[in-house]
Amino acid sequence: KGKRETNTMPQWAGSCWYYLRFIDPLNNDTAWDRDKEKYWMPVDLYVGGVEHAVLHLLYSRFWHHVLFDLGIVSTKEPFKKLYNQGMIGGEDGQKMSKSRGNVVNPDEVVEKYGADSFRLYEMFMGPLDKSKPWSTKGLQGCYRFTQKIWKLYTKKDKISDEAPSKETLRTLHQTIKKVTKDLDSLSFNTAVSQMMIFVNYMLSLQQYNHDVLHTFLIILNPFAPHLAEELNELIFKKEYIPISEKNWPEFDESLIVSDSVTIAIQINGKTRGTIEADNDAKEDMIFNMVMLDENLSKYLAGTDVVKKIYIANRLLNILTSKKN
Repeated sequence: KGKRETNTMPQWAGSCWYYLRFIDPLNNDTAWDRDKEKYWMPVDLYVGGVEHAVLHLLYSRFWHHVLFDLGIVSTKEPFKKLYNQGMIGGEDGQKMSKSRGNVVNPDEVVEKYGADSFRLYEMFMGPLDKSKPWSTKGLQGCYRFTQKIWKLYTKKDKISDEAPSKETLRTLHQTIKKVTKDLDSLSFNTAVSQMMIFVNYMLSLQQYNHDVLHTFLIILNPFAPHLAEELNELIFKKEYIPISEKNWPEFDESLIVSDSVTIAIQINGKTRGTIEADNDAKEDMIFNMVMLDENLSKYLAGTDVVKKIYIANRLLNILTSKKN
């Protein structure tokens, strides 16, 4: 009359192969479908803390090797790449612990600042692979950033179909390029920084182009999904499509290249100012611009030009000597 007990293995046994069950979680006949396993495996990226190196990563590989030897899985290794993220410590710089009283309750943070501010801050804190302390001031900075985004999109009288300027397109495509590349390299903090630059630039304008704002919401979405989708539905009602169903924007390299460059002007090796010039300007043209600039030409008064050293699009160093 006894009942057979099959749940005899420790919990770690299940955690060693859960990624395989995720492939086919509703299958009641087998652990996973062979064709689905061949399609999905191996896992492209494993992100975990260093403490998982033994507690999960090593055991998963042991189990997977056995399953491969039995012909049950199609790959010998379960994971293509490992990335160890850093640990977030308390504001005192120590590991979070109840005994130290430095634990941050995420529910309280979300209640006060919102999930997107919390999410943005955790990505903005620093490089993903570095440990860093929690900072309430840093969190508040990201909260103000979300407020700036809301302000930008809710000034409906400023949103128009007027063609964006070259500088606006340049800033937008610089942002698309930066965020796209940073997502691939898991450099979330610098991606957030670039989006802050974009939002600050847009707020300085008198008019906001409809399509530019629409494009920015798509790249904002992975970082602040609730805010992005709320604004997407609020501002773009007529053409509303959930952001998750939209194509990721592509950047145009030709729009990123600036028509002008800032060239440092040195007199006898000492920097005296800068000149804005076309990016294909020649040395003589730069020198003439210096001579016409009151703030720069005064350093050449009463001297003879002995030599000019020009590094294209970067620097012009004018060497002089006093007139006899």
